[in-house]
Amino acid sequence: MQYLRVFYLLAMLSFACQGQQSKVQNYDTGDIPPEKVIAYFKEIAFGSEFGSSTSFIKKWTQDIKIFVDGEQNLTLLRELDRIITELNQLVQEIKIYKVNAQSQANLIIYLGSAEMYVQKYDKDAENLVKTNRGLFTTHTNGAGVITKATLYVDLPNLDSQEARKHLLREELTQALGLMRDSYTYPNSIFQQNWTETTEYDPIDRQLVKLLYQPWVKPRMTADEVEREFWKRTPKKPTLSAEKQRLLAHFKEVAFPLPQDLKKPRIVKKWKGIINYCIEGKIPSYFAQEIHNLTKEITEISEKNLSIAHTPQPKEANFTIYFMPACVYAQQFAPQLLTVCDTQPAGFIVYNNTEGYLTHGSMYLDFAQIPKLTDQKRLLCKTFAQALGLLNNASQYTESILHPNFKGNSNFSQLDRQAIRLLYQPWLKAGTTLTEFEKIFIQHNNF
Repeated sequence: MQYLRVFYLLAMLSFACQGQQSKVQNYDTGDIPPEKVIAYFKEIAFGSEFGSSTSFIKKWTQDIKIFVDGEQNLTLLRELDRIITELNQLVQEIKIYKVNAQSQANLIIYLGSAEMYVQKYDKDAENLVKTNRGLFTTHTNGAGVITKATLYVDLPNLDSQEARKHLLREELTQALGLMRDSYTYPNSIFQQNWTETTEYDPIDRQLVKLLYQPWVKPRMTADEVEREFWKRTPKKPTLSAEKQRLLAHFKEVAFPLPQDLKKPRIVKKWKGIINYCIEGKIPSYFAQEIHNLTKEITEISEKNLSIAHTPQPKEANFTIYFMPACVYAQQFAPQLLTVCDTQPAGFIVYNNTEGYLTHGSMYLDFAQIPKLTDQKRLLCKTFAQALGLLNNASQYTESILHPNFKGNSNFSQLDRQAIRLLYQPWLKAGTTLTEFEKIFIQHNNF
């Protein structure tokens, strides 16, 4: 929601000669595909919704000095400080800060009634304020440079503090030069439909950051910006269908929910070696099954993980118990007591602050799994989970981690790929779910 007024200043423009062209710097769009960033930028940064405006870049080239007039609402003043801090982290060329006198300001924020805003600052906005609870006006010279602006938030007609915060963030951000609304991203601050979001969507941050890149000049057209954008933004490699399946599967099984839901999901994995011992009565034929499995996992991991048997429990950092599930639960995992009668296999692992697994154990309750094929299947599944593929799968039934797995008792190709991925040296414990996808794309030829 905004009102744009463009002032063309008739002036002779002189340009200083530029020296040798500097090396083009890459522009990073983070986790967002660059084609989405530039498409949304073209949608938001060119033109306006109210009044007439030609489609070229309009932006500030001097520091934005904000004076707040009207009601000194403490909640909104604190919110304004937060918004300014976020914007200063995104904007390269200029600084944004508050001033104490109106005479020092080039952007005025009025917190109060629409009528008083019109009377004091923008008589031409009389009709627009009737249908807009927030509004901004920018003054732009003939070079495409925004020289001053005003905006208001209609406090008397907004009961919700969230709505007030939302409009303050939206109008101030649009007054930077991102002047249009859109239906494209529901959580965007530029969303055309009414919302009360009080945070920037990741793509909003990219738009602010992009507008204030030094190479985005006032009066550039959309085509000119896009041409410069692609000079600096290498297109990200396209993943094959197989890699897309692996990516989706791995994100599902390798990122457990933390106990503290405020913390991010992270990769958890062993560092280097697992020394395991066996406790309980084990059929002689099954010891060889365990040996074969650990050897296979070492090969799958490309020997980035070594698994060795030790007969000495004190030397082990992982124990495989053959015992009734409820006995295991009583001794090692009380949280399983309520379900142990229906859980023929399970595990528990512990990690350090970095996310590396340090020790753990698993159990197999043969009384609940008399068939050899089921015993082997649960051995494979539980051991794979103890390696760091901690969650059940839900998308791909060919994975042994899927509850409805219908294959034989061995790892599927998808399982082998997931284990191999988990133990790639470039995938560190502690990598967040957000970081992982970017890293995976960079190493998609592993």
